Amino acid sequence: MDFKKICFNCMKEKPVEKGFCPFCGYKNEDYVQVNNQLPPLTPLNGKYLLGRALGAGGFGITYIALDTHLQVVVAIKELFLKKISVRENGTTISVNPKDKACFADNKKRFLQEARVLAMFNEKDNEGVVLVKDHFEENDTAYIVMEYLNGENLKNKVKNGKLSFEQAKKLMEPVCHALTKIHQFGVVHLDVSPDNIMILENNRAKLLDFGGAKIIGAQDDVVAFKRGYAPIEQRIENGKVGQWTDVYATAATMYFCLTGKKPVDAMERRAGAELERPSKLGVKMPPKAEMALMRALELEPERRFRTMDEFWNAINCKQPKSKAKIVIILASILGGLAILSFVLLLVLGGIFGAISELDPDKDATEDVIIEAPKEGEPKELTPGTYVFESINNTDLVLSVDSGFGDNGTVVVLSDKNALSLTNHTKFFVTHGEDEDEENYFIRAAHTNSIIQSKDSKELGANLKQHTQMADNGTQKWFFVYCGHDKEANLDKFIIRNEAGSVLAPKDGKLEAGTQLVLAEYDIDDDTQKWYLRWSSKNKDESNVIVYNEGSSVRDLNGVYNITSGKGNKTSISVCRDEAYYTEPTLVTFYAEWITANDVSFQYEFVPTEKNDGTYKIYPKDQLEGERKCLEYNPETNQVVVREDTNNNNQIFKVEYVAYNVCTIKTADGLAICYDTGDNGSAEGRPVTAKAYASIKESGVGGWFINLQK
Repeated sequence: MDFKKICFNCMKEKPVEKGFCPFCGYKNEDYVQVNNQLPPLTPLNGKYLLGRALGAGGFGITYIALDTHLQVVVAIKELFLKKISVRENGTTISVNPKDKACFADNKKRFLQEARVLAMFNEKDNEGVVLVKDHFEENDTAYIVMEYLNGENLKNKVKNGKLSFEQAKKLMEPVCHALTKIHQFGVVHLDVSPDNIMILENNRAKLLDFGGAKIIGAQDDVVAFKRGYAPIEQRIENGKVGQWTDVYATAATMYFCLTGKKPVDAMERRAGAELERPSKLGVKMPPKAEMALMRALELEPERRFRTMDEFWNAINCKQPKSKAKIVIILASILGGLAILSFVLLLVLGGIFGAISELDPDKDATEDVIIEAPKEGEPKELTPGTYVFESINNTDLVLSVDSGFGDNGTVVVLSDKNALSLTNHTKFFVTHGEDEDEENYFIRAAHTNSIIQSKDSKELGANLKQHTQMADNGTQKWFFVYCGHDKEANLDKFIIRNEAGSVLAPKDGKLEAGTQLVLAEYDIDDDTQKWYLRWSSKNKDESNVIVYNEGSSVRDLNGVYNITSGKGNKTSISVCRDEAYYTEPTLVTFYAEWITANDVSFQYEFVPTEKNDGTYKIYPKDQLEGERKCLEYNPETNQVVVREDTNNNNQIFKVEYVAYNVCTIKTADGLAICYDTGDNGSAEGRPVTAKAYASIKESGVGGWFINLQK
């Protein structure tokens, strides 16, 4: 072979050295050398001959190349850290002494990518680019891979969105590949449309394992892609796992279907909404859409834990445990014909008659679950529910007053009096072991788990806790008790692993009754509940399940603002000119705040953006006044001034934990207070400081308490 006649683009030998390649139409004379890239026809490792660079990023350069021993075209990836690497003598790479440790660490990761990919072969999986070799040369490292001819998924979707079936077919080998690497104890951590190659036969292959990590390893994640990386990949000490790749895979599928990159996880955490594909005109089975949105949950524990679970759900497959029951039953009855009959019966009715609820429908118009046999736990669609007593539907499960503090008691409340506030709404999500039949019940406004943490004895109070009891009282089963035709709702007893049930104390049905663990009795109607889906009832706002950093978007009324550090420290308007020449907010000790303490009350009025930003008006106004809070950047104090279009009069409320919020200025400063040597904050002005500087002190966290 005459290497001078090699085409830089396809690596085939041309008839003549110059001119257009008869195989691909490329002209070597048109090649332009790019700084820091190795020139074509550079030999490597004694057997490879480079062609042109196929692409370059912050961490490496990929070339087409020829394996001169085997006479096959390959792709070679070279470790080249753009920010710190320098090419010397045309080939050798060097870095400054201060960057050597960084380069060595990345080199270790780079070779780790080769080792991960080397686990696969053609027989194992066709959804992964295959590694053929790796070596070190030129003071850097190289990975030799199969050469893939095609386009990446991102470019393909730019030419037209994919149908649900098309997206499934393309993503199938990718999901199978991820399942395989997860079995090896490795997570990819960079699944995205950029890293999926669509070949000429329309098959997809997953690329770029440079960010792959052994599950449980302590090394930090180097990079992420906005829109495709979940929360745990973006925060310090975030625990990544198979569920991290599940999120990224679902985000990639979302992009295929909608043509839009999903809203970034950090923006969603701050309150931005991720629209369902169906809202964007995508046609797909409702079950599959629910599976996709579950895989895109911000909280890892709410997602599918494995790729298999996600893929089965997207394909609307029955859980494996139920399939086993079908096979065992068929074996007992015997015969192929009977097996067919049982399968049809099961799929058509016994196990498959679970009515999916359209979240946009009014809850009163739809049956949540329709099951054929009473007394058995039944699968429930995860989501936010109101639990109504079937004896009196005005009585609902509720968190007792308070603000979602750890240990707050769960009681029966008057639904009409509370107008279905977030205290009465609970998020039902799958249990940690992903058994399809058990669930966590979480307080919607705090994300705490409803359980009896200290005891599993009958009569023990149910409370909300962030830490699991691990005594069988934190996991719940929804035991089907029949359908109420008049109410058009199903009835359930809510039983835990310890065998006890969630019920009012002594069967007493009145507001204020505590919910306790009771003895399971399927004939006792006081133990039975209607589950009313409440995430999008037409008569109420969408339920917001708050997590740290979420924008609080449902404040609209008069509130006290009380310190989360000490609940006797409340914000008040000070009109004493001995302190300040203009009304200024100060912290003030009060033994008890009553409805008559107007100086402690503030009206929160949402801005038109409805993004968690508010104007805040003290109730303590002089006659004819209409003043609101304003941040004074000259003094860093929060004062009371005339209502204008001043941007400093707009404040954002963000959730921290246990219903503690921060109140931030438009510039992102958190309003807070200082304490004296004696720990008192009395008479001190409310000021604005960088959130990071006051985050751990607690003086920038506030309870915003509704005045009844």
